[in-house]
Amino acid sequence: MLCLALTASLAAPPEATDGEDPGAASSASETGEVDGEAGAEGRRSRRARGRQEARDEVDPEVREIEVSTGTRTSRDAATTPVATTVVSREDIVNSGAETLDEVLEQQGAGVQTSPGIGGVGATLRGFNPEQVLITIDGQRVTGRIGGAVDLSRLTVENIERIEIVQGAGSVLQGSDAVGGVINIITRKPDEGVQAEAHGAYGSRNTIDATGRVAGGMRRWQASLTGGLHRSEGWDASPEDEATTGDGFQAWNVGAGVHVQPLSALRIDLTGSYLRRNSEGVDVTNGGAILDRRNLTETTDATLATTWIDGDSQLQTTLHTNIFRDQFRQDQRGDDALDQYQPTWDQVLQVGAQYDQLVGKHVLTTGVDLQFEWLRTDRLEVELGGSGPDNDRAQRSRAALFVQDEWVPSTAPRITVLPALRLDFDSQFGVYPTGRLALLVAPLDELSFRVSYGRGYRAPSFRELYLAFANAGVGYRVQGNPSLRPEQAWTLNVGVSYLPTKNLTFTASVFDNQLRDLMTVDLVAEGGANQLQVFSYVNVGTATLRGVEGTADVRFAKYFGVEGSYQFLHARQHGSDQPLPNRPAHQTTFGFRFFHGRWGTRASVRGRIQGERAFSVTEDSAEFADPFATIDVRVSQRFLRYVTAFVGAENLLDAGDAVVNRIAPRSFYAGINVRY
Repeated sequence: MLCLALTASLAAPPEATDGEDPGAASSASETGEVDGEAGAEGRRSRRARGRQEARDEVDPEVREIEVSTGTRTSRDAATTPVATTVVSREDIVNSGAETLDEVLEQQGAGVQTSPGIGGVGATLRGFNPEQVLITIDGQRVTGRIGGAVDLSRLTVENIERIEIVQGAGSVLQGSDAVGGVINIITRKPDEGVQAEAHGAYGSRNTIDATGRVAGGMRRWQASLTGGLHRSEGWDASPEDEATTGDGFQAWNVGAGVHVQPLSALRIDLTGSYLRRNSEGVDVTNGGAILDRRNLTETTDATLATTWIDGDSQLQTTLHTNIFRDQFRQDQRGDDALDQYQPTWDQVLQVGAQYDQLVGKHVLTTGVDLQFEWLRTDRLEVELGGSGPDNDRAQRSRAALFVQDEWVPSTAPRITVLPALRLDFDSQFGVYPTGRLALLVAPLDELSFRVSYGRGYRAPSFRELYLAFANAGVGYRVQGNPSLRPEQAWTLNVGVSYLPTKNLTFTASVFDNQLRDLMTVDLVAEGGANQLQVFSYVNVGTATLRGVEGTADVRFAKYFGVEGSYQFLHARQHGSDQPLPNRPAHQTTFGFRFFHGRWGTRASVRGRIQGERAFSVTEDSAEFADPFATIDVRVSQRFLRYVTAFVGAENLLDAGDAVVNRIAPRSFYAGINVRY
């Protein structure tokens, strides 16, 4: 069998039924330790044990978990040369999170969520949401608003795990993976029958109800998931009509069929649909009150095949994603500022990847094709070829990539991973990227990782072609078809140390050099009865460098503590001013209790964020105040398959309406049923 599927065994964790916490290092970077169901091996082991434990409980015989984001081939997280943070299914369930942004905000100091115009985006080690690629099963998610994929629209009921790779990932993923990749791995059904339901109610009339049924035979399995979600908006400044956080109503459905007609061939067909309606209120500088609504619809479909023949593997993928956004703005008592802006964004991706074991090498070669179409009445730049035509724009990309994983030694373990990629963009032409990664593990419990690579982000349709006017404030923003791609050279050096099964330590140093950053700048002053005109421009260079560390300790059989810290030096070259919205200091901490026989869990998690610049000019900078948040959750299992839970978020009620837009203190309770 191809060695891609082989993983090195680690020491088994303590029995969950003895009461020790199985999740001590489940989301720690570079360790590979994870609770919950660890891939196919975990599922087979669980079936062999019958149903003595409720689903989503840890299998004590399984320690490793497979990851694929950093190399595009399945690897044990403990031995992959590309550092990968893993958030397991059990982590997600125990966190109480309902959406992807809620999961990510509970991770280490290097991962942040940042609310903005288009929703909640993800920031990795100072890289903006525009520079972080979001994928589902390796296929990119479309529908960016304001440059960010709204993570709050991605619900968690069908997520098996989340893999986070920090540093340039363009060598395998192409554009947008400048600062890293967040890859969502969806759940796969087992043989037999599985069913589960989840319901929760909380502050601001928040309702979350989801369900999943799955099962099948040895040669085929199928699954069906769905959910309803709603929450009222919130307002940190009730003295005016404007709201700070939008209310929303959403529902989603997904299905998957997995067939293995031959022992060497597997076929996966999946699809999903999401409809989300969010509403809020804005107030202009002139006092006009605007009721705002965004209705978004997302449709995904993927056909994937995998053929394994001895020491080779061939994977093919056909994926399409359609994102429809309808923005409506209604001015109270007038129609001068009324707007209706429909937008269609469609992506078609075709990929093939071939892996071959040759001695101590695993050679990976592949091709990616991507076609994107945008339709909106806000296109204003007329270009030939692949540019806009009236209300339409299109672009295409083709890429070839090659990677060699060489393991010259297994004791001590040494892995060398060079990779190259060549992209052709119909807008920019040829663009090469590369990366070299190295793993050295002199001991089973000690490993060092180094990686250096180049990433890039091509301008989006919005930055190239779209026009937006805000007459109430007195400005308009227009696209710039002459933009160049952003570039980054990223260096990561890390170490992980697991002296015992109860202790985990990691540390890393990173240095990122950015060039041709894209930002909005004033290009024309507004005269009498005229709007100021802004456009996107490439500006200068910048540096993002810092250190990051994590620690996880289990003690007294039932308890565990964890923490992380990041120092970030983010500066513009030339002016040496800080880059906005990048705090220099961040810390996370957690305390947990778990008793397997009682079925009781309790956790306290917190984050402390230092001051950060939020308004920066060439000569000065204004800073937002530091803040801290604390979340608490308690759950109790009953009758083997039923778990009740209660929790509170943002107990310190941090946040404001301007610079720290954090939802106020809230409480929730609910129940999970799994069979």
